[in-house]
Amino acid sequence: MSPKLTIIERLRLLRRVLEAHESVTQVCKDAGISRVLFYKWLRRYKDYKSFSNIAKKQTDKDFLVSAVSPLKGKIAIRPHYELNTRIFAVQDVLNGKKTVTTVCREFNISKTIFYRWLKRYQQAGYLSKDQFNEHAAINALEDKKPFISRYVGQVDKKYEDLILDAVEHYPQLSSHKLVKILPYVGNRPVVGHHGVQNVLRRFNLNTYERRLQYAQQLKRTQFVFTPFLAKLISFIIYMFSLPLKVRNRLLAFGIAFLVPLGFSIVLLGIFEYAKFIIRAPALPITLGYIFATFALLFGGLFFLYSAKYYITILIVLLFSRKSFSTDGSKQKTDYNAKNLGLTPDVSGIKLDRHPFVSIL
Repeated sequence: MSPKLTIIERLRLLRRVLEAHESVTQVCKDAGISRVLFYKWLRRYKDYKSFSNIAKKQTDKDFLVSAVSPLKGKIAIRPHYELNTRIFAVQDVLNGKKTVTTVCREFNISKTIFYRWLKRYQQAGYLSKDQFNEHAAINALEDKKPFISRYVGQVDKKYEDLILDAVEHYPQLSSHKLVKILPYVGNRPVVGHHGVQNVLRRFNLNTYERRLQYAQQLKRTQFVFTPFLAKLISFIIYMFSLPLKVRNRLLAFGIAFLVPLGFSIVLLGIFEYAKFIIRAPALPITLGYIFATFALLFGGLFFLYSAKYYITILIVLLFSRKSFSTDGSKQKTDYNAKNLGLTPDVSGIKLDRHPFVSIL
């Protein structure tokens, strides 16, 4: 599809404004184009005029042709500012030697770029209101390198975990043998030889010594809690070795500290749960949360109420294993006795009173 105006016609329109100083509105009205389109041509022309390589000795006509060309993909060549230039520009403004406008005109940069440099310089330099790290501020003005978390075609994270898990258990296996113990999809493994090699190289595990060290390090980290558990057991033994009076005081202090803490945590949890219910996206969802909460609450209460009877029966059964002598005194519990029940022998029990029992 050919453009509405040719390059020569566009050049004539730009010359009428730039050289003859005619009104942009009148020029656009005569050509039947919008002012937005005209200013786009004008801006592209000025960009090329400012940033193109002057060593090529391009004429104004070449600039105009490049600016108004209908071909897509034309990008103005932007200069690369060295680190010293950025430092001088920022420090001249901060020291009050020059204004932002003067610096931007001198270095031929836009105010947007300058304020971007200034923001990076100040954020990295000021650790607090009174401390300024000039080295960090200068490093912040350097070109930022793009950070790529994952590349195209890189092994998926779940397959990386499978390979690392295999290395943990079988560090003696090479990459070719690790492929054989990976899951298969059809007749092919989920990751090939090159994929396993790349994963090992990425995690610096491409030698047997490094894989063995990696596996041993993981095994050591699994038992990190052992010293803490030993200290906890020794502390409990030490508490029981203290005098009864001192131990009771420590327990009272611990209870006085833990009870308000637990109560505060419960209140905070209830408050956060209430906010979660209130912020539900729709009213039916809120009602569903409320009904589910009440169902869980009453279910827990009924469970605790029924657990009381099970605990009572357990206590009765435990104490019923004690036998009595003929005079009613307790004897040593005989767990090997054949007759087990609530009371093996009631002939020696004398009641002080006879309660009335009705079976109606």
